[in-house]
Amino acid sequence: MNLTPILADGAPSWQSTVAVLSMCATGAGMIFSGLVAWYMKRQTDIMADSATRPMQQQINPQPLAVEVVKAIHEQFAGKEEFRELVKSNTERHGQLFKKIEVVEREAREGLQAAVAEINTSRAQTMERLTGELTFIRESIVELKTEIKIRNEQ
Repeated sequence: MNLTPILADGAPSWQSTVAVLSMCATGAGMIFSGLVAWYMKRQTDIMADSATRPMQQQINPQPLAVEVVKAIHEQFAGKEEFRELVKSNTERHGQLFKKIEVVEREAREGLQAAVAEINTSRAQTMERLTGELTFIRESIVELKTEIKIRNEQ
């Protein structure tokens, strides 16, 4: 195709370029619209053919899905089993908490007894020390008195 006669009217070169590009864009648009029209017609024909033919329905069991459902039902408990489990767990937890309470009470009582014994022993020790300190103080006073009497003689 020779574009020289179209562009030979003396237009500047950039205008010629724009004219050629616009013609190319128009051609591409026409090709695209033709493809769209062809595709739409094809889709319409396919839909018309499928509407006239009776649909064949074939139902096949899905053994994998059935097995999965069985496995899920075997894995989880029913409502009654769940309620029984909750009841037995509640009873067992009550028993465990009672045992823990008994152990805590016994430990607390044992600790209180040990603290009381330590306090009693400390009190006895303090009484003995006080008695000994009193004896030492009295002895010192007696010694000072005796030394004072000797120094005066």
